[in-house]
Amino acid sequence: MPAWLPRPGRRRGAGRWLPIVETSPTEARQMIELPYLAAFYVTRFFLADILARKSGHIVNVTSPASYIAWPNAAGYIAARQALKGFSEALRLEAAASGVFVSLVVLGPVESSYWEHNPGSREHMPQGFAPLSTFEAAESMVRAIERRKRYVIRPRLLRLLFTLEALVPGIASRG
Repeated sequence: MPAWLPRPGRRRGAGRWLPIVETSPTEARQMIELPYLAAFYVTRFFLADILARKSGHIVNVTSPASYIAWPNAAGYIAARQALKGFSEALRLEAAASGVFVSLVVLGPVESSYWEHNPGSREHMPQGFAPLSTFEAAESMVRAIERRKRYVIRPRLLRLLFTLEALVPGIASRG
C-alpha cells in the first residue's frame, strides 16, 4: 500500500464539529487529510489508467457543510468545501475522456464516526433523521447506476440548499 494512503483502522472519519478555538492544529490537518487529500491522492494514483480506458466513474462523498456553513465547525466545513471544489473541477477535467464524477452529499449517517469524533453530534444542526450505512451506500450506487452528478440525501437538503442560494444565510442563522 502506498505510504500516502491512510492505513486501515488508523482513522474512521476525521472531522469534529467544534468551535475553532477548541480545534487543534493537528485536528484541522486531519480534517483536510480526510476527506480532501485522501480523495486527491487516490484519484491521482488511479486517474491516468481510468482516463486511458476512456471510461470510469469516480464517486466522492461529502457533507451538507460543503454547501452551507454553520457555527462551531469551521475546520470541518473548510475540509468538506475543499472536497466539493475538487470533485467539481475533476468532473470538468475528466468529462471529455468519458470519465464521470459524482458527488454524494449525505446528512448524518449512523456510524462509528460519532464514536471517533466526540462532541460533534452536539454541535451539528438538528432536524434530520440519520441515514443508515446501507442508505448511504445505496446513494453511492444510485450515483453510479444513474450517472448522477449529485445525489443528495435526505432530499429535504435540496430545498435547504436552494433556499440558501436564494437567500444567503437563511440556513445558517442561529
